[in-house]
Amino acid sequence: MTQKAANPSTNTDSTASVTPIDSLKIALDSLMEHRDITATISQDPIQFAHRYTNPKDQELAAIFASMLAFGKVSLFIPVIERWMSLCDERGGPRQCVEQFSSADFEMFNTLSYRWNKPPDFILIMLTFQSVLKTNPKLSFWIESLYIQEDTDLNPTLTRMMTTLHSHAVQVATLVGISATQFSDLPDGFRRFLSSPAKGSACKRWQMLLRWMVRDTSPDLGLWKLPAAKLTIPLDTHVHSISQMIGLTKLRSANLKAAQEITRHLRQIAPKDPTQYDFALAHLGISGQCKKTYNSEICTHCPLHDLCVHTKGSQTREEKEEGDPL
Repeated sequence: MTQKAANPSTNTDSTASVTPIDSLKIALDSLMEHRDITATISQDPIQFAHRYTNPKDQELAAIFASMLAFGKVSLFIPVIERWMSLCDERGGPRQCVEQFSSADFEMFNTLSYRWNKPPDFILIMLTFQSVLKTNPKLSFWIESLYIQEDTDLNPTLTRMMTTLHSHAVQVATLVGISATQFSDLPDGFRRFLSSPAKGSACKRWQMLLRWMVRDTSPDLGLWKLPAAKLTIPLDTHVHSISQMIGLTKLRSANLKAAQEITRHLRQIAPKDPTQYDFALAHLGISGQCKKTYNSEICTHCPLHDLCVHTKGSQTREEKEEGDPL
């Protein structure tokens, strides 16, 4: 008796219809579910914005914290802590910026982190003071820079940086710096205000935008801009893990790579592509991802089946086993 072939349309095997995009979404959603956001916030610079209840304090705390969020967490968190403490002694970030004067220079001269020297911190305070004089509501100012036809928020960020560069040049004389253009300012200060116009991924400013635009925890949702147009903040951890799970093959963590990764994430979350950033970043920051195959660790990772290290390990195992003669 001849058995009839199974009808593909009636195949009840649910895995048969799972596409690579479906697999990516399932894996990333699982990663998010495994991340304890409340506990992780204490290891993230966004913690400083969450310390305040006044949105005017929150946005400046977020701006200052994001500026120093590079290098080891254990090194930059204490510097942000000191910066916020100086602000709190003067009534909080907003009041401190508004009333900042030469009388505060001495205390702010105690701030330093890697290439950012004391004058850089003083100048950034004066820069935002200058911005607030003409734009008392930072949220309105930043929202006004957005043009609906822009494909993402990078042009908005570029316009923001151009304005900040101009204000910085205008107030530079207050700290004894003679400048007629942004390039005349100290290198450390200029690194505070990187722009995507030159192809930089601008990880710290993209992270700030994520914090301020997304309205789902741990983010704040204070700026009314489209979350669908955010670009993922691309640090070394997100870049490495994105390469490992096939979101990019680009070797440089630049704007082009960040946009490519975001395009892939937009396929599974068109309205909120950067929702996965927090979990991806802390998978690396926490040390849970070793960036190489470790069976004891990797088999428990939600990204296990997508990871190139898993696939490479399986291939090696198959070769070692060999085919029976």
